[in-house]
Amino acid sequence: DEAQGRAKAFLEENHVDPGQRIYFLNPDTASPFNRIPFGDQLTLLKGLLELPGQVLLGSGFTAQDIEKKLVEGLEPGEKDRVTIVPKSLSLDAYGALLDFADVFISGDTGPLHIAAARKVSRSGNIPFRNKTFIASVFGATNARMSGYDSTDPLFPAADQDAPSRCYVSESPCRNITCMNKMSKTCKTVRCFEFLDTGRILADIRAYLKTAQPNSNPQIPEKK
Repeated sequence: DEAQGRAKAFLEENHVDPGQRIYFLNPDTASPFNRIPFGDQLTLLKGLLELPGQVLLGSGFTAQDIEKKLVEGLEPGEKDRVTIVPKSLSLDAYGALLDFADVFISGDTGPLHIAAARKVSRSGNIPFRNKTFIASVFGATNARMSGYDSTDPLFPAADQDAPSRCYVSESPCRNITCMNKMSKTCKTVRCFEFLDTGRILADIRAYLKTAQPNSNPQIPEKK
């Protein structure tokens, strides 16, 4: 209950209306071989900003200040709609905050699995939405082991009352050694040789057109 209270307080302090669409982009992963390339992340971020609502942007732990660099790549009007989630937010409040998100995008890392997990109040007094669309994006890691996709029987679905999708980037060198990604020493990261960011954004737009929002923002047609 206290965790959700802190999550609500964070939104209020940062003037993020929970009645609007909220999109959450987690830019960091423990391994660079799982991290969505910076250029693709900027494309995804700008694509989310074409939609009505607000964007929450996670902070970098391994890739220090990646969130600030992403914001620097935006236009002045776009920056006003992005709120950085600080490292100081407790883990339980972070989990509760994720429940306010209509969409969550991340590479393979801990926050992805927190977002995909069902949120339950220990006291039973606090209802959670559990309506977050999960977009899991994979580089080195075997997506079949850690990804979520409610449309593919080879994957588990996220434990949310919303679709989940798994996006596996093309790589010319993915092999069994990629299993132990924390020990890899590749000089050049080629795990994301090609990532179809357009497909990710198209799937998000399609979902938002059918999802029941807290309010009723209109999803514009993609030009």
